[in-house]
Amino acid sequence: MRTAALAILATAFLSVAAAQETVIVTTTRVPSLVGDEPIRIEAVPSEEIEENLTVQPGNISTLLNELPSARIQSAAPGLGGVGLQLRGMPTRHTLVLTDGLPLLGAEPDDFGLLQTPPLDLQRIELIKGAASALYGGSALGGVLNIVSKSPQTPSVMLANATSRGGRDLEGFFTQDSLKDWTGTLTAGVHDQSRQDVNGDGWADIPGFRRYSLRPRIWWKTGTDQSLFLTGGVTEERREGGTMLGRVLAQGAPDALAGPFAEVLHTRRFDGGAVAYWKLNDAVTLNSRLSITSVDQDRTFGQLRIPSTQTTIFSEQAFTGDASGHQWAPGWGGDPITDVWAPLDGRTFNIGIRTGQQDHAQVVPKS
Repeated sequence: MRTAALAILATAFLSVAAAQETVIVTTTRVPSLVGDEPIRIEAVPSEEIEENLTVQPGNISTLLNELPSARIQSAAPGLGGVGLQLRGMPTRHTLVLTDGLPLLGAEPDDFGLLQTPPLDLQRIELIKGAASALYGGSALGGVLNIVSKSPQTPSVMLANATSRGGRDLEGFFTQDSLKDWTGTLTAGVHDQSRQDVNGDGWADIPGFRRYSLRPRIWWKTGTDQSLFLTGGVTEERREGGTMLGRVLAQGAPDALAGPFAEVLHTRRFDGGAVAYWKLNDAVTLNSRLSITSVDQDRTFGQLRIPSTQTTIFSEQAFTGDASGHQWAPGWGGDPITDVWAPLDGRTFNIGIRTGQQDHAQVVPKS
């Protein structure tokens, strides 16, 4: 019986491995089978994403934390913020893409992954290790690419409630009845009440309420040309600090006497486009463009810090076959980020340009 059980487990493992080998990934710029890639890349299929819906339907942090060599690092713990570490590198060295676009910004804040629900995700592609040759200095730790579902998948709605005051209501709707145009729409409301688990007067589980809306549109004529458009709006208010009617412990400085507030109000607007043109039988032009604006207003005790971050990204690349190899030269690369924030009553405009990133990849043709 033990031999039979081992045989069944071995067969199941080989079936899963075989299924992984047939997954086509796009994060390496040249679409190819995950098993043919020389670099370490992992694809999380839709089956595992659907399982995560029963655990944490509001965001993908639990799903990412289960991946080998990946770790969800706590940041801004008073508000529950997190970042993604790959192979021990700091979270700022992990590039997060949505459908190949940096819609969360060049360096996502501590709440971008928490504002990404898994309901409309087809798969997650993860490059573990330095990918700066393909994506610039922001990908020293690796690349996370979140791939959305196609319009051919069925529409679905989700409602969830937890014993700790969490509530989720989200819908994913598809339209593919038109000849050349198809689209999807994702909309959701997520809510969590503040919880003082150990009774010390501080919010151990921060409260939040989030509204999100994201349409996606595809245009495709034959196999030679295609266009993908997306836009998103997210608004969230998070609150930690002391619970209602509670104050700081005796002995705190006079300036901090009384309740301690910790609040973050976030508004994110983003839009992007991905174009594909087949120039001839051997050469294809790929273009990507995105812009993201994030307004944050944070209160920490008696300190209030508003800020605005705008990120613009543009890239063009050619892919093709030559002499038994696939090649992908391009230009564009690292996003341009502009940050506005006041400090000590003065206003600073901080322009950050990480530089031009030209890339060229040549891999053996499978």
